[in-house]
Amino acid sequence: MRHSAKTLLAATALAAGCALATSAYAEDESFWQSAWHTLRDPAPDTWYQGIWKNWTDTFKDGRTTAMLPINTYHLRFAYSDEKIENYTEWPLGFGLARTRFDEDGNKREVFAFIFQDSGGKPQYQAGYLWLKQWRPVRAAQDFRLGLGYTLFLMAREDSSYIPFPGILPVAGVGYKRLSIETTYVPGGNGYGNVIFTWAQFTF
Repeated sequence: MRHSAKTLLAATALAAGCALATSAYAEDESFWQSAWHTLRDPAPDTWYQGIWKNWTDTFKDGRTTAMLPINTYHLRFAYSDEKIENYTEWPLGFGLARTRFDEDGNKREVFAFIFQDSGGKPQYQAGYLWLKQWRPVRAAQDFRLGLGYTLFLMAREDSSYIPFPGILPVAGVGYKRLSIETTYVPGGNGYGNVIFTWAQFTF
């Protein structure tokens, strides 16, 4: 597996910390239980049944959402000008999701997404997204700020299209049915250090 695939796996700790830091708390729950429940429904006895119920409920009860990539920004300190010139930073692509807001007003989503990677090759991604939502303006409750994570399987050219898992932090801003979301892929010199941004519209 090459650097970019390894980078996504290495981001697990960063995204997990983001998820824990933004989890909703309840008086009768511990810190870890609260974070865990962003991924699963607490009702079933077993963890895998809880994950399955959360994801299937999101698919069944959610609203259809269209996804469009906006920008893949390579942080300039990590790449030469020559590489930047050859990269695709305005990718084409399209995705579909099922989006719902849970009882706490937080966003849960299952999605499938295809878009161009940095080399212009197709990149396939499917997974789950959770965002803690804040509504900072009382007079405009449709305006939202979000922070959370996405957990996914990805297949791309530099991994020979062999699917591999990843988890990354996500931040977003939304108004009514439209939202703009972004994730950061950490890395080193010549790999990773990418900010990927996309738009969503929920029907």
